[in-house]
Amino acid sequence: MAGKITEILYPHLEKAASELGLMLWDVEFVKEGSWYLRLYIDKEGGVGIEDCENYSRYVDPLLDELDVIDKSYCLEVSSPGVERVLKNTEQIKLFLGEKATVKLYDAIDGKKTLVAVLKDVDENILYTEIEGAPLEINRKNIAKMNLYFEF
Repeated sequence: MAGKITEILYPHLEKAASELGLMLWDVEFVKEGSWYLRLYIDKEGGVGIEDCENYSRYVDPLLDELDVIDKSYCLEVSSPGVERVLKNTEQIKLFLGEKATVKLYDAIDGKKTLVAVLKDVDENILYTEIEGAPLEINRKNIAKMNLYFEF
């Protein structure tokens, strides 16, 4: 159900973000005690609290009009953050040359979590480099991938 809701909402929320000069990074509809519709937005140079507030006010009537969520929920709008999840080819391409933490379903060389430099990507393969050695990862083996951030 939650996946279907985000699938329906995504194109409308993406268009609304674009109209405000923003990029819709991700949409989540999750139950954590209460239901939450989480919208992650970004733009060149990063987003601030004003961007989140403006987008929230902008999409609120749109969500009412679309009326695809039949339960009470909290709307949250935020930045995807420095350790943002990378889910699709376009997102990965934005960060080629950067490090990412890649969690795998099946281990490679005995490891299920890798920190790798993103070199290239296509629909099937993520091309990376770990300590100077190239490594190709089948995208079906990727459970989750985040930008890597050292504190």
